[in-house]
Amino acid sequence: MDLVLLACSKRKQCGGVPDYTQSKQLAMGLSPESFGKLLNLRSKVVSGSEKNLPIGPDVGIPGDQVTAQYLPAYQRYTGIVFERGRVQELYPTQSNIRLVIISALYGLLDGHDLIQKYDLKMNEKISGQCANTWWKSHSLGKM
Repeated sequence: MDLVLLACSKRKQCGGVPDYTQSKQLAMGLSPESFGKLLNLRSKVVSGSEKNLPIGPDVGIPGDQVTAQYLPAYQRYTGIVFERGRVQELYPTQSNIRLVIISALYGLLDGHDLIQKYDLKMNEKISGQCANTWWKSHSLGKM
């Protein structure tokens, strides 16, 4: 199996569906402790950001899900790498590829993980630190 690691993109597709299911790939690929820590860190990103970020089970914060809309990460991101790399076209049909995405909000994502549209970049602040530094200081690389 080939592992493809990409950064999230600033541009994101609107829309989605209200139904959410938790990541199966990350839950299987990470230890239960690391997966729980990842969900906990996502909630800290939301509470530590000055931006109005989405809440819901995808970021470890239960809330009113009436307005939440989810798309798989590989469909949500529409930046240049995702478009020119034809990620939406190639990824779901290539069974020997595992797509992992590094996200300012979500930390680690599997390409099929359901995510909401959000506005947070790696150079923006979380609890006074740039998101990329914040994630490093919370051991994202060790996960």
